[in-house]
Amino acid sequence: MIRILTVFVFTLVAMPHTSATQLDLWNEANSAYDSGDYDRAIKSYLSLVERGVVSGELFYNLGNAYYKAGKIGAAIGYYRKALIVKPSLKVCEENLRLVRNQVVDKVELQPRGILGDIWFEIIGFMSPDFYLMACAVLFWFSAAVISLLILSAGHRRRLIYLLIIIGSLLILTSLVAGSAIKQELRQRPGVIVTPSIELIEGPGEDFGKLLTCHDGLELNILSSRQGYYLVELANGLKGWVPMDAVMEIRF
Repeated sequence: MIRILTVFVFTLVAMPHTSATQLDLWNEANSAYDSGDYDRAIKSYLSLVERGVVSGELFYNLGNAYYKAGKIGAAIGYYRKALIVKPSLKVCEENLRLVRNQVVDKVELQPRGILGDIWFEIIGFMSPDFYLMACAVLFWFSAAVISLLILSAGHRRRLIYLLIIIGSLLILTSLVAGSAIKQELRQRPGVIVTPSIELIEGPGEDFGKLLTCHDGLELNILSSRQGYYLVELANGLKGWVPMDAVMEIRF
């Protein structure tokens, strides 16, 4: 069920006519949405974005307005932005699933095998910061055990076993942290926001066509050149699309 959030909970940005102006825009956008004027609602919500407001509720409402206006790609983009800012926004997750089911292009994830799937589940289970913190904790634990081995004459066998266990966990956690950081750096998500566009072999109109992409197709941006993005689809297919056909999902 598509519904907007009406409570003004986002942080107000310091600017002339601060809270009153932003609150007016928020109320105006919600009123336009309720009356079915989705284009005006989008314009008012975007005015808040242009003023530097970052809010899960704002991005969620923008996603709803774009969806109601028939713009699935932009809806997906703003739903995903909302979940980056506020992962606990469950209603946004529900709407994102609903909208994704309406995307024309059904691109299957590139198969990685059982071990590959398990590895990606592990590195995606927690954030890179969590794994780096775990590495630091395990490092100091191992340092403490080494100190005990040097200074203590008893329980050496137990301390050696403990050091082997902690050292193994440290190595594994370091590998996971490195992979998680690398994966995060490679991720530059985007979504097609035009009714249809050709994925082509190079950055220009003279290159051959690979695939027709439709509104709402999600992808990963690899690089840019001459007004085009080099993108990769979930199935591993790479090609170029005009930059104005893609909404980049980042801040």
